[in-house]
Amino acid sequence: MKHILCTPDIDIIAMIRDTLLQDPDRMSDNLVVFPGKRPTHFLRKSLADALGKPFMAPHLMSMDEFIDHMFRTFDHDAAEIAAIDSIPILFDLNQRESFIAAQGDPLTLDDFLPWGFRLYSDFEEMHIEAIRPERLAEVEVITKEGVPQRIKDRLATLSRLYSSFYGYIESSHLSTRATRYRAVAEECESFDVMDYSHIIFAGFFALTASERKVLRYFTQHGNVTFVLQKGPAIENIINDLGIEVEEQGRPLTPSVHFYKAMDVHSEVMQLGVLLREAKDRDHRSVIVMPRSDALFPVIHHALGSEVEVYNVSVGYPLYRTPLFSLIDTIGQCLESRYEGSYYVPDYLKVILHPYVKNVLMERSNEPTRIIVHTIEDYLVENKYRFISLDTIENDPDVLEQCAKRLQGSIKRTQSLKMIQPHIRTVHNIFFRVFERIDTVGDFVRKMMELISFLAQKSTANLHPYTGPFMKTMLEALFDLSTSALDDESFLRTNGYFRLLSNYVRSIRYPFAGTPIKGLQVLGSLETRTLRFDTVYILDVNEGIVPNVRKEDTMLPYKVRKYLGLPTHEERERIARYYFEVLLNGAHTVHVLYCESENKEKSRFVERIIWQRQKETRTLDAKTRDVFFRVSFVHRDPQSIPKTDDMTAYISHNPRFSASSLNTYLQCPLLFYYTNILGLSMRGMPLREVDPLDRGSVIHHILEEFFIRKAGKKLSITDKDYRVMDSIVDEQFNTVFPRADQGSLMLLKLQVKRRMKDVLQFYRGSDFAHTTVLECENRTGPHTKRLHYWEALYTTPFLTGKGIKATLSGKIDRVDDRNGTRVILDYKSGSHEEVPKRSFDLGDRASWYKTLVSVQLPVYILLYQGKHPDRALDAINCGLVLLGTRAIKEIFLFKPGLTAQEKNAVFEQYTGALSILIEELLEPDIPFVPTAAPEKFCGRCDFKVMCDRQWIE
Repeated sequence: MKHILCTPDIDIIAMIRDTLLQDPDRMSDNLVVFPGKRPTHFLRKSLADALGKPFMAPHLMSMDEFIDHMFRTFDHDAAEIAAIDSIPILFDLNQRESFIAAQGDPLTLDDFLPWGFRLYSDFEEMHIEAIRPERLAEVEVITKEGVPQRIKDRLATLSRLYSSFYGYIESSHLSTRATRYRAVAEECESFDVMDYSHIIFAGFFALTASERKVLRYFTQHGNVTFVLQKGPAIENIINDLGIEVEEQGRPLTPSVHFYKAMDVHSEVMQLGVLLREAKDRDHRSVIVMPRSDALFPVIHHALGSEVEVYNVSVGYPLYRTPLFSLIDTIGQCLESRYEGSYYVPDYLKVILHPYVKNVLMERSNEPTRIIVHTIEDYLVENKYRFISLDTIENDPDVLEQCAKRLQGSIKRTQSLKMIQPHIRTVHNIFFRVFERIDTVGDFVRKMMELISFLAQKSTANLHPYTGPFMKTMLEALFDLSTSALDDESFLRTNGYFRLLSNYVRSIRYPFAGTPIKGLQVLGSLETRTLRFDTVYILDVNEGIVPNVRKEDTMLPYKVRKYLGLPTHEERERIARYYFEVLLNGAHTVHVLYCESENKEKSRFVERIIWQRQKETRTLDAKTRDVFFRVSFVHRDPQSIPKTDDMTAYISHNPRFSASSLNTYLQCPLLFYYTNILGLSMRGMPLREVDPLDRGSVIHHILEEFFIRKAGKKLSITDKDYRVMDSIVDEQFNTVFPRADQGSLMLLKLQVKRRMKDVLQFYRGSDFAHTTVLECENRTGPHTKRLHYWEALYTTPFLTGKGIKATLSGKIDRVDDRNGTRVILDYKSGSHEEVPKRSFDLGDRASWYKTLVSVQLPVYILLYQGKHPDRALDAINCGLVLLGTRAIKEIFLFKPGLTAQEKNAVFEQYTGALSILIEELLEPDIPFVPTAAPEKFCGRCDFKVMCDRQWIE
């Protein structure tokens, strides 16, 4: 049989099937070798369909399987090792060769690990390409091409490490994939070709040096046939093998349709539309996924709703699974641990992971969900940044809140006694067990116990893919435990997690891919040698098809070029060949790609479009745009009418703080959300300091400083600057653990500088006759800091319609300045919030921009309520603006007002307060949205509820 070059329209599987069926009784004497394993399944199915009965199948192998078969045939007894086994070998050899060295300190396994896998990959690539160590030492030959001297020096050392590694492999009777290929290439002439009546090599294109040598040997025998597919640069392999081919078939012109989408989601939705319209959705149709990122969206949103039978053969990266994300999150949590306490954001990421919060308690996952969210609320409300596991387990408030919330979901009282042990169990399994790790083997055993716990005690295993993902992870861990790394130790805990992460990133969950039935879902390489009538190919974008990202290698591009190793140009050539062969063999092709600011269609698509434009002599590429059918029209929020219950709730003992009245003034709808419904945004412990926390700390700092000045003339001395610094240190250390590190240290320095500005401001002559009277309802340093409710001022208020209400608020500081009581409120921002002179009581619609705020008038009423003998003429109220470039004070009453003018102005303010309270209590006045969305909605927590998230 002559060697054959098929045009892509020929079904190679069918051709080989027909050849084998010429003598069905002797099929088992034949050997068929493909580049990959997938075509063997298709050929086996094709034979079964043709015969319709049991049969003795031919020997069907991928190239890797064939090389291993030959290796065993040559009586080699070398044990196989994988990449993970090579790391300790390379580490020990590197200690002598010092290719990679630490600066100053001895190199540790932690330091070496990121390089180890790259070294092994490069070595294997060079070895299978038959690169001798001397070639690396000859790198000075290309000095003129611009290779830096430091690179050349390293490459000289690398050649010794390369030689030492494979010398060790040989002397230890071990084998790697590359050594097996090299051994077979050297001994292939010992293989008895006549053991088979016919040998067929089909679908090969890109060959390594070792493969080329093996296949050349087989070209010399008459019972061997090569079946190749015509495509770009196929003549290279024909020349490499030195064979003559007979071309068969005739080129087809497939019907190619292009779909330009805005993102991958649009591609998946369009794929669903195409599948719904398709007549044939059997194994002659294929969905090609160059990358597996969108596999599950395709399964759930395209296949699941449109196709009953389909078959997936795409390697899904284990590092993209929820199980790996949990392991990675635990590693991050342990790395950020400080003096036995866990960083709260990282701790919460672990316990809120779906696998953790669905751990079973009395055969139900509901209690654990309630418990972890109770812990979350507790940590957020108390603004913890670091906390120990013991503190959580033994805090009576946590346990009490858990018990209270669980009362409605757990009927048996006995179950409430299980709360603390259950929390401790979760902590032990996911945290404590990893706080001390002795060896890699110890780490692996603990990780296996964690996965076994999840499999038995969590609802995670109810998901159809969780079980297979766990099985694959357990297999990877088993390989780790049986490797030479088992007894190795790392200096830091994160070293063990980093080892697992590096190892797992090379592992993919292999979807079974059999039986060959229904619509096929394949990766790009799985399509080799296969022909389909209909092809749907996703993600045909530059950088994906072809994948031209920089090689993850230690060898510079020019060195790879010099050594004859594949570069990104070679990868592009291979990708183009398989892409064009796949498309040119189909009748109908649907090419989907994204096009946006940072994405563009593949150069392969550009080439096809250009060819079509030349053929049709038109610029029309007939590309269909894909969009979601969604409306982005924003609706104005609806007013909320008051119900009888709402009115009764507000009217019963009506009590209003200055901030709640300000909320109503700015946006009545926001008042409804916060004061009627009691809604608040769920807080999260921030990696940076929350602005509210920062403002609270600044208020406490100023309170502690000025309370020491209470009862005497305000005088700022040089000593006060040192006192202020110590107060800042004390407050930061109290509120923020690790306040001397990172961003907290920078914030503390900024606050110290601002407090210095405050002291400088009050050191001026304008305050020579100022006496601090009280700070937050404290009259001296001997008074302990009061709780929020203890520091509140309250006073009754009677509206113009005779409605009784109560006003409340907290006053930061009260000074006596030349006999005038000055009420001050600190503002860490720079926004002025005092009523404007243009305020008109009769123009209610403009109050939000003229009245602006009722805070200062309310503070005067509160102070007069406590000091009724103090006349308005001897009172003023103002803001201390700390966020402006220079510290300044602004006041409610401008200088120069007479007593009569003051009273008139204040009467306008109290009239506005009266109207606001009466509106709040009026049943017929609804809660309306703000009249100034651009001003208030941008920083509102509820703008999404109001469909105003577009406002920044």
